[in-house]
Amino acid sequence: MNVFERQDRMEQLRWLLDRGWLAAQMFRGDELLPVVASIQAQLVRPHAAFERGLRDEMVALVVVGAVWRDDIAEARRWARETHGAHKLSRFRSTLRTAMRYVAWRLRDPCAFYALSTPRLGRLSEPAIAARIANLAMEGAAEAEQLRFKAAERLSKDALKLFAERGGVHGNTLLLPTCVLATLAFESGSVDEADVLIRGKIADLERYGSMESTLWGFAVAGRVAVARGKINVVLLLLERGEGLGVRRRWPRLATRCALDRIALQLGLGAGASAHRTLERAEQWLGTLGPDVPHFPFDRWPLELARCRVLLFDGYPDAAARLARTWRDQAVQCNHPYVVVRFALIVVGALFAMDDIEAAKRELLAALRQGAGTGLFRTFCDDAWMIEPCLRLVRREDRAALGRLTVFIDSVLDAGRSGGLSVRRRVPARGIAEPLTEGETVVLRLMSLGLSPPRRSISCATSPSIPAGC
Repeated sequence: MNVFERQDRMEQLRWLLDRGWLAAQMFRGDELLPVVASIQAQLVRPHAAFERGLRDEMVALVVVGAVWRDDIAEARRWARETHGAHKLSRFRSTLRTAMRYVAWRLRDPCAFYALSTPRLGRLSEPAIAARIANLAMEGAAEAEQLRFKAAERLSKDALKLFAERGGVHGNTLLLPTCVLATLAFESGSVDEADVLIRGKIADLERYGSMESTLWGFAVAGRVAVARGKINVVLLLLERGEGLGVRRRWPRLATRCALDRIALQLGLGAGASAHRTLERAEQWLGTLGPDVPHFPFDRWPLELARCRVLLFDGYPDAAARLARTWRDQAVQCNHPYVVVRFALIVVGALFAMDDIEAAKRELLAALRQGAGTGLFRTFCDDAWMIEPCLRLVRREDRAALGRLTVFIDSVLDAGRSGGLSVRRRVPARGIAEPLTEGETVVLRLMSLGLSPPRRSISCATSPSIPAGC
């Protein structure tokens, strides 16, 4: 290669890197991934030689691309080749953020918190964007640990920093906004969650990272259920599952499948739930080694399977499976998932007339829920635990203390119609027909119109429909 060819090649590579970093900072995954593929192809060419600084920068962008694909094993493998890349100012904040994400996904809190967040000594947009992303990530991690106050503070700090510093693309705020919506909903503030998540689905579909899309679709679906918009939530979760399939994000696809199955079972549509579970399993089996995922990432499908077993009248099998996965969640330090499976265990044991064991499991879960603010999760799963809840309140009221208020709140939510989907729909159908207005709004939603524009087009208030 002569000097002119080499210079031209370096100019093309620099152009690729500039384009890749810009796409990463603006959360444009569709633009980022082709660039990353081109750079990765150059890195693995036989006898490829680059100066250390340039190679480290190329590898760093490959790490970011792997994180976007949610391929943590690949991201970790490439991150080990960056040598001293963290010292280079051009991309160190983005690389450090990607490495923290890897530690979070590996459920390694020591490594996660050992990697400090980027400092803001310089007012560069990449540094500010990385700082916001780190605050958002920490907020989501705290929420998973059921430390809701810390999660709320960190997520609000991310929004505050964005407002104060400016110059950063708004897509950076998708994750902290979705986390705040989830926290608001979990505490019972459905209206606040609705306001936060409304209008975000189109942005999530276009710009959302794996985490923001996962949190966003989950809370949007729960808000829509709370509003009684059953057709809306079914379509919403189908969109989320389809997005996960297209982007090859197993965690998004399986989480949306879980929520669809839960709703289908609540509607009495057991056959539909079986089909949804089978389809998700079949798709997951087609991914092969090209889309590696950790065994624990299967928890949404296994939780859905437990629900189906309980619905079908096999509580013993449901209890065994739920206990297995609850123990794995404990080992993976994921208390939110621990509670989800524990409630399955409660319902299954009670159905098997193992009353005392069911009560012990329920009280342990209640203490964790009441102590952290995990309210709506108990409401959403009340169809499994309500008989045991009533028995505990009747027989053990004197020993419950403050738990009595928590139990009464969950049961009151059921009496007010906030829990049972069956009460909201005809017995023979999956859902009531869409109204003409809802049909129009769904079509506008698919075009990505914001709530005010949708409301103008439909001559409705911006609050209809919820969760979209």
